[in-house]
Amino acid sequence: MHPQAKSSEKQCLTILINVNGIDAWTLWDLGSTTMGITPSFAHIAGIKVHDLMDLHMLQLGTVGSRLTINFGANIEIKMGDDPIKTYINVANFDCYNMIIGMPFMQANNIVLDFVKNEVRMGNQVYKVADIAGKSDS
Repeated sequence: MHPQAKSSEKQCLTILINVNGIDAWTLWDLGSTTMGITPSFAHIAGIKVHDLMDLHMLQLGTVGSRLTINFGANIEIKMGDDPIKTYINVANFDCYNMIIGMPFMQANNIVLDFVKNEVRMGNQVYKVADIAGKSDS
């Protein structure tokens, strides 16, 4: 029998981040080497999306599970004291408007605190949304 994890053990680090003036439901993903937004969020936030000249594959966590990234965008994220301008891929993610991976976290000195359920950037502290137990995965 598969052991059942407590809902608190399944808590993902998710917060709302302001992107181009609109709050994006964001997952902080330690296993990701990229970051992206969904096409629908890009549309709602009025983000200008451009075609990529060189398409690239996004390999997901299981064998054979991948997608092609056809579009990208430049966005402005409001975190900390100054807005952060960054490039982002546009892809069809499930459940989140934006996923932030390791390169962005390292470049911006992001600290993920799983004990306090916080995301920190400098002196700014963002409490993680408490959605534990609301997912069946």
